[in-house]
Amino acid sequence: MTAEAIAAATATIVALDTTYSEVNILELAKAPDRFRGQQLKITGEVFTISEGESGMFGLGGTVTRMQIWVQVPGGSAFDREAVVVEFAGVLDGVVKGIAVIVYGKGAGAFEGTNALGATIRQPAINAEYVRH
Repeated sequence: MTAEAIAAATATIVALDTTYSEVNILELAKAPDRFRGQQLKITGEVFTISEGESGMFGLGGTVTRMQIWVQVPGGSAFDREAVVVEFAGVLDGVVKGIAVIVYGKGAGAFEGTNALGATIRQPAINAEYVRH
């Protein structure tokens, strides 16, 4: 990678970090609708990921959907919250177990049923950029 490419990549990351605000995961989990449409930044570990056609947030074409564990600051390894992330496109190199930084807009809450039949409600983000 050239010095110019490194400088451009660094400038892009700095711009993303200043445009998207780190969100308190406990506040996001408590009231995801309050963050709807806000530019958010979260960091976590992918625990489910799939690609498909058209997304739940009105996205068309190929969409990558994933759930990530976001660590609660100051908590133990088990103090974490799940967040549903949807990205319009393919995320090459992003697989289960990898750490990601998601930049996107709050999309309220995702509601569904887990494998045990229980209803789940998780904060959702419509990702605009994903770093790994």
